[in-house]
Amino acid sequence: MPTSSSLVRHLRSAEVADLLGVDVRTLAGWRHKNTGPAFVRIGPGRGATVRYREDVVTAWLDAHTITTRAAETIAAQAPPFTAEQVDALGAILRGA
Repeated sequence: MPTSSSLVRHLRSAEVADLLGVDVRTLAGWRHKNTGPAFVRIGPGRGATVRYREDVVTAWLDAHTITTRAAETIAAQAPPFTAEQVDALGAILRGA
């Protein structure tokens, strides 16, 4: 029976680095220091494949988002996004 993790998209390190705007080596350093988003190691030893669950990366970004008072004021004054705008933004973030 599939688990919840098998239903989630798993991203390569290069995809996550691109999404976060950092170098792949920075992401590797974060893994080594246990400071970046949680990751999945597939296979044994140093040659293991590293993947990141998309939902975990999103949650990590949310947890590291700092909202300023100015941003709160702007958000309160901005009209809400339509469903179409949310879908379009999602497609952009997924690279579709």
